[in-house]
Amino acid sequence: MIPVSAVYIALNALILVALGVLVVRERWRSGVGLGMGKGDSRLARLVRCHANAAEYMPLSLLLIVALELMAAPVWLLHIFGLLLTAGRILHPFGLLRSAGASWQRAGGTALTWHVLILAPPVLIYLAVT
Repeated sequence: MIPVSAVYIALNALILVALGVLVVRERWRSGVGLGMGKGDSRLARLVRCHANAAEYMPLSLLLIVALELMAAPVWLLHIFGLLLTAGRILHPFGLLRSAGASWQRAGGTALTWHVLILAPPVLIYLAVT
């Protein structure tokens, strides 16, 4: 059983679906069936929000699952899960406001990368001890 991981898998799945719905709605609104349309920067940003989440969520969640299977402390699983989920919520808010830099985009990226940088050494430690 992986109850902690299951919570963060479910929450991040909902985030991914919500971002996907935003992309579909914008495609319908702009009449773009494939790609990002010519000069439609909002659609391009929405597509990147969804794609960015789809790129970072799987490995991050896999790390959390592996940590839970290796009996990592529950508090640590929650820290990684909250960092990832907060990062995946924060990032699109910045990117949807502007294609340029924003504190939300940078913060969301930083929170997600904390999981990707800090979880692997913990996982290696648990695997070899």
